[in-house]
Amino acid sequence: MTYFIASMGMWKFPLFIITIAIAILSLKKIADLYFRKELTPAQLVRGLHAIIFWGAVTDAVGFLGQVSGTYNAMDAISRAEAISPAVCAAGDSTPPFA
Repeated sequence: MTYFIASMGMWKFPLFIITIAIAILSLKKIADLYFRKELTPAQLVRGLHAIIFWGAVTDAVGFLGQVSGTYNAMDAISRAEAISPAVCAAGDSTPPFA
């Protein structure tokens, strides 16, 4: 698991912050739903858009991380003097959670 987190690059901090925000908002909504019976349906719906918004932002940040990682990998391959297919494929065959 630590290998996976370390390989996320600069995108891990924004993703962790947004994930914590989504978790807090979701737990608050769950608490409202189960423990505050006096709320109207309109009051229960309020705040769901924030969870959906931050989920979409997380998707966008994840996509940017994937694109920047691919760009950095291709840049490293292009700067290498001698590269073999075995070296390029080794990254794909490495277990991500080793």
